[in-house]
Amino acid sequence: MANIAQSGDVIIFERGGLTVKGMVFKIRNNSALVKINHSMAASLGLETPMTVVNHKNYRVDEV
Repeated sequence: MANIAQSGDVIIFERGGLTVKGMVFKIRNNSALVKINHSMAASLGLETPMTVVNHKNYRVDEV
């Protein structure tokens, strides 16, 4: 299994056919709460720049 992110980590995930980068601000048992930039949120049709990503659906950015 991939590494589980920690608060403050940057993760990369796919959403709506786009590759999205965001910062984890809270970890739950099965998912991470992530803040993305406002323009990406608008591109994805989200009302806020926050989203939830299952641990199976992202990778931690090593940069």
